[in-house]
Amino acid sequence: MITFSEQVILTILGGAIAGGVGLLLAWYGSRRRGRDEFLIFIADCEAEISRPEIDRLEFYDRTLSQLSSATFRAMTFVGYNRQNRLKNLWGKYKASREKIAATTIQRAAQADGIENIPPHPTDVLYQFMKEFRDAVG
Repeated sequence: MITFSEQVILTILGGAIAGGVGLLLAWYGSRRRGRDEFLIFIADCEAEISRPEIDRLEFYDRTLSQLSSATFRAMTFVGYNRQNRLKNLWGKYKASREKIAATTIQRAAQADGIENIPPHPTDVLYQFMKEFRDAVG
């Protein structure tokens, strides 16, 4: 037969275990939601980039601050190594405006038959979105 004091101890122990499991699940769910929100934003960007009528440079300028916010929010939900990867990737993306502005140079080079053609802005943007997606996991 269990005494009253043993029953109290077991009840407290059971509550502590349940509380710990609840906190762990809440923490995991929060991290997962943060990553999911970031990945949804990246998917929306990729969908917009795929539209042929979009001006890639205008897209870059318009979404730069939104991507900055999304990236730094996502950093709070990932580990240290992924934070550094996101931070470095953000720096590269922020400095890539000239690559994306190279549309006219790229088209002129194609028309002239030049071998070393700069990448198309769509390809540059897609590559960055893929790297952002991979960085978050």
